[in-house]
Amino acid sequence: IDGRRITLWGFSMGGAGAWHLGLHHPSRWSSVGAGAGFVDYYKYQKRSDPLPAWQDKTLRIYDSVNYALNLENVPFVTYGGELDPQLAASLTMQAAAEPLGVPLEVIVGPQMGHKFDDESLQKFMAFHAEHAAQGRPVPPGRGAIRFTTCTLRYNQCEWLTLWELDEQYEPATVESHVADDG
Repeated sequence: IDGRRITLWGFSMGGAGAWHLGLHHPSRWSSVGAGAGFVDYYKYQKRSDPLPAWQDKTLRIYDSVNYALNLENVPFVTYGGELDPQLAASLTMQAAAEPLGVPLEVIVGPQMGHKFDDESLQKFMAFHAEHAAQGRPVPPGRGAIRFTTCTLRYNQCEWLTLWELDEQYEPATVESHVADDG
């Protein structure tokens, strides 16, 4: 297996898994794709009342929307059917990514419910085929990294490893680049 050409994608529950694994471990994949899935506990559960503080705080690890900055480190495509309530996951991530200036390709299946239409699936898979053909950057990898995490459980991206956080469950963000002299 060529570790530089591994694609991660899933749909529905698999889409939620692709959001989670893709954004927590962005340097493992040549590309990631999430069809439907969910990215925000409160929106998905249609809850406005907060969980107890000790539970709410741990959602900062679980909710993929908190890791939108990590889209900077992996080519990512998302899909939702126009009539699917789970299109909300793609739109939520798009709204989180936009002010950060990070790329996210969103495909919307016209008049589709909770499934792919043929044309959208072809676009979705072509995105992965293109990035798998290119592969991840050769070592040492990307020259610039913008990475965020709320836990040391997910503490690596390319050549960057976080060994300590000021406070567990609070966002820690690193922006770094390799200087011209290496």
